[in-house]
Amino acid sequence: MQRSMAWLSLLGCVFCGCLQTQADGTFTLTDSGSSSVTRTFTNSVGTAATTNGTMIVFEGQLDSNLSVTKLYNAESGKDLATVQFLVQVKLFDELPASNEVGTAQGAVVALRNSALSTNGTYYAWGVTNSVAAWVQVLSTNGVPFAVNDGETNYITFVFAYPHSGSGTVTYQIFVGDVGAAGMVPSEAITTAVSAATSGINSVSLLGSGVLQEVGTASGSPAPLSTSISLSVYCSSNSIWADVYTVNENGSSPIKIYAFINGDWVLVGTVDSVYGDGDSHKYHVLLSGLVAGNSYLFKIVDESSHVHVLSGALTVETIRVGGVSLETATVNEMTMQTLVVTFNTVTGNKYLVKVASSLTATDGEWALEYVSQNRGGVWGDYSTNAFTSVSDQTQIRVPINKDKAFFRIFKVEE
Repeated sequence: MQRSMAWLSLLGCVFCGCLQTQADGTFTLTDSGSSSVTRTFTNSVGTAATTNGTMIVFEGQLDSNLSVTKLYNAESGKDLATVQFLVQVKLFDELPASNEVGTAQGAVVALRNSALSTNGTYYAWGVTNSVAAWVQVLSTNGVPFAVNDGETNYITFVFAYPHSGSGTVTYQIFVGDVGAAGMVPSEAITTAVSAATSGINSVSLLGSGVLQEVGTASGSPAPLSTSISLSVYCSSNSIWADVYTVNENGSSPIKIYAFINGDWVLVGTVDSVYGDGDSHKYHVLLSGLVAGNSYLFKIVDESSHVHVLSGALTVETIRVGGVSLETATVNEMTMQTLVVTFNTVTGNKYLVKVASSLTATDGEWALEYVSQNRGGVWGDYSTNAFTSVSDQTQIRVPINKDKAFFRIFKVEE
């Protein structure tokens, strides 16, 4: 019986008897968790082909004897081993029989919701009440993991082995769309393997689909870096991007591209990255963009994952929405002020500078004392940067006849 989704099993080959075509050979992919390591996949059953060495298109079975040694993680108190795939998902019409799963340490399959449906749900191989069976994959809030036929998903297995050498082995599955804000973790699934298992020692993919990436890590409590987000804005007459990474791994530069005049153009680079498994924010100067215009962006992250943002981003500018005159009393002194309302981003910091001319040089713009309105209460006057608490901010700026022009700057962190 032919099924049509690439399903993933660990520690043991899984055979689907319907596909008897002669295998085409072996293929290699660079391990995104370790750029100096390549992983070999053998097309043991069915057919397969590679596209410029960057993806494997197959129907049948791919096997790899990759080894991922478990490593102690102090935060979890367990030994951990991780393997991650970027695959194009095809839906199964029915779940594989138990004899087809064999001795897999863990497995996941996307089952079609109903005949001819293009929607499905992920299932995993686990032990419930001492019985090994397929169980629906639920997120930690109890919601099933849904999937659409043809989606490209990151699927990560994180195996947890008891550090004492006794007890059960469990694993979580993390699933995330390409370009998603993050990967969603599943509830823990119990495996049928021995706690003495040293880690992951083989991988099989069965069905038809596309394998685009493989990544591994020892001791990682979370999936390899798959999430990255971007905001772009104009500040200080320049255009900048804030790049946010999640679970950052790898040491390659982060490159930002914009789609300009029909081509992807490199507009910014983060040359030095942490690659330490944590989340980070980078502030990057961009070139070739125009304030107020909208662009499609893609990012090649520190592990060479390609993230294409789903929609165009506008290069935001600080827009003043309203200005009014007001008399204010400060330290028993009365002064005229401008009450200025402008668009902001919650959590960002801003400051105000004044000068005698709009054409003044950067060094001629001086910090100004301003007061911020927070929930109807005006704060003390200060030249320090103030933090926005909403998408609009209102400030008081003293009227200075000698320096009659003011500008609002976003503080670059």
